[in-house]
Amino acid sequence: NLRARAEVQVPDGQILDRLELYLDERRVAMIFQPPFSLPVPLPDRPARYLRAVAYLADGSTAEDIVLLNAPGYQENVDVPLVEVYAAVKDAQGRPVLDLKREDFKVLDGGVPQQVVRFERVTDLPIAAALLIDTSASMVKSLPEAQRAAIGFLKATLSPRDRAALIPFSESPRLAVKLTNDLPALAGALAGLQAERSTVLWDSLVFGLHYLQGVRGQRALLLLTDGGDRSSHFSFDEALEYARRSGVTLYTVGLAVGKLDLEIRKRLTRLAEETGGKSFFPEAASDLSAVYARIQEELRSRYLLVYQPAAAGKPGEYRPVSVQVGRPGVTIEAIRGYYP
Repeated sequence: NLRARAEVQVPDGQILDRLELYLDERRVAMIFQPPFSLPVPLPDRPARYLRAVAYLADGSTAEDIVLLNAPGYQENVDVPLVEVYAAVKDAQGRPVLDLKREDFKVLDGGVPQQVVRFERVTDLPIAAALLIDTSASMVKSLPEAQRAAIGFLKATLSPRDRAALIPFSESPRLAVKLTNDLPALAGALAGLQAERSTVLWDSLVFGLHYLQGVRGQRALLLLTDGGDRSSHFSFDEALEYARRSGVTLYTVGLAVGKLDLEIRKRLTRLAEETGGKSFFPEAASDLSAVYARIQEELRSRYLLVYQPAAAGKPGEYRPVSVQVGRPGVTIEAIRGYYP
C-alpha cells in the first residue's frame, strides 16, 4: 500500500465538503474530515500519479498532483509537474473538440515528453481576473464595456468558478476579490467611472501577482484602449512577469488603430507567449462578441500535464512546443516557463 497524506487549508469563511483521492483518473478515496491520511492500495499495473481534489461547500475546488516514480517511488518526493493548457482551432477558427491524448506531442526544450494527465477542461474550475482600463479616454466606451463584462460573467461563471475585478487608471485597484458572487461583481462593474491617466504595465503586473498561488486554470482578461503613460515597469519587464506567472492572458485593444503598430504588437505578444489570444475590436459595441469568443476559448481547451524528462536549471527559461497530428489546425499554448 501507499500511505497518502494531504495538508488541507480552508480559506476563512469557507467550509470543506470533501477531499477525493485519485490514482491516475480512478477515484480511490473520499474523506470528509481530518485526518486526511490513509493507506491507498496500489493496483497491479503501476500508477503514474496521485491526485488530491478538495471540494468546498460552494462548489469551488483546488487540487494537487504528485507523480509516482514506480517501482522505485519514495514518499515525500517533490516532482516538478508542468501544466499546459492548449486551445486547438480549425482553419475557420472554430475549436477542435474531439482530440485524444495520442493526438498531442509536447516538446520541452526540444525533447518529447510523456503526458501523464490529459483532459478537456470543459468542467474544470476557472479563476479569471478582469483588468479593465478606466482612464479618461474610456469615458465614451466604458458603459458598453461594463455591459459586455457583465454578460461575460453571467455566461461564464458556474458554481465552481471565481472572478475578480481590477479597474485601473493611474493605478490598479482590487475592486472585488476572487468570488462566485455575481451580484457583487456586477455591482462593482456598474460603479466604475472613467478618469485620469493610464498605467498599463504596472496594472498588468498587479493583476498577475494577484493570481499567483491560485490553483488550476487561471486567466487574466485585459481591456485597454491605448498605451502606457507612466508605469514604473517597462513592457519587457511586464512580459517577463507574464511568462513566469503561468497565467493565460487575453488582451483586448479597444479601438486601437491598425497604424498603432507598437501597442498592437505588444498586446499580441503578451497573449501569444501565455497561450491566450488578442482581439482588436473597432468599437465598444463589438465587445460582447469578443467576450463570447473568450468564454468559448476558456471552455474548449485541453490540459496536458507532464514531468520534464530533464530537470531545468533554476532561472532558466524552458521553451515549450505543443504539436497536434492533424493537418490544418492551429494551437494556442504557452511558449515556455521557468522551473
